[in-house]
Amino acid sequence: ALGLQMPAEEPRAACVFIGGEMAGMARVKEYLWDRDLLRYYVGSTNTMTPGKSPVGEDSTTKFSPWLAHGCISPQWLYREIEMYE
Repeated sequence: ALGLQMPAEEPRAACVFIGGEMAGMARVKEYLWDRDLLRYYVGSTNTMTPGKSPVGEDSTTKFSPWLAHGCISPQWLYREIEMYE
């Protein structure tokens, strides 16, 4: 697209952000339904304690980029979580 190449993947990144509604919805589906990770969610804290640190792919939802860019709506996400519960 436009003759541009994908940037090199950053090995230190906790999550690879690919924009768009479909990618955001896929992340929610993976997190809630495919891997059932909401069951273990404890919220992010400023600690390096395993399981409570925001560093790492599954330690928080990582939904923020899709919410911030308007790819998924808070209302839609809320309904998904209600269905999960």
